[in-house]
Amino acid sequence: MRALTLICLAGLTLLVAACAGAGPTPYQPASRPGAQGYSEQQVAEDRFRIVVTGNALTSRERVEDYLLYRASELTLGEGYDHFLLLERQTDSNTLRYYESWPSPMWGPGWAWQPYWGGYYGGRSHMGVGMGMSMGGGQETRYSTSALVRMYHGSPPADLGPIYEARTVMADLEPVVHPPPQR
Repeated sequence: MRALTLICLAGLTLLVAACAGAGPTPYQPASRPGAQGYSEQQVAEDRFRIVVTGNALTSRERVEDYLLYRASELTLGEGYDHFLLLERQTDSNTLRYYESWPSPMWGPGWAWQPYWGGYYGGRSHMGVGMGMSMGGGQETRYSTSALVRMYHGSPPADLGPIYEARTVMADLEPVVHPPPQR
C-alpha cells in the first residue's frame, strides 16, 4: 500500500510540474524556424522580415505586440528612429484534438452489429448502457509577420502608419516583459 501511495504521489508531482510551465509564449527568440518566439532576417540595409509565432495560450494581440516590440528593438539597434510595417499578415492555425483521458458516460445509445459470425447483414440495437467518452477541444495558435522598413528622422506621412521606435517600446514594455539586458 505504501509503494502505491508513493507511486501516485510521484505521478501527481510530475503532472503538477508539467502544468506549471504552461503559459503564453514569452518574448524570446525562436529556437528554430517555426518554433515559438520571434525570428528575423535582414533583407536590405534598412529592411527586416520579422516572424512571431505563439502557442495556444498566446493571444493574437500578444503576438502582434511582440512583432511591434521586436521591430522597435531592431530599429533602434540599427541606428534608426522610425519604422513602417509593410506586407503585414497574421495567420491562425486551429487544431482540433481528442483528449487521451476517457471519462465515463451513461445514457441511451445505439449500436450496429457488422459482419461477424459468418453472415452478411447487420442489425441495429437500441439500449441503455455505459461507455467511455473521449473528450476533446480545439486550440488556436497565431503567427504574424511583416516586412519592416526603417527610417532616420520623420519619414513621409503618406506611406502609412509610421511608428516611433522609442514610444512603441515604452508603451509595450509592461505587456511584453522582455528579458533583462545582459
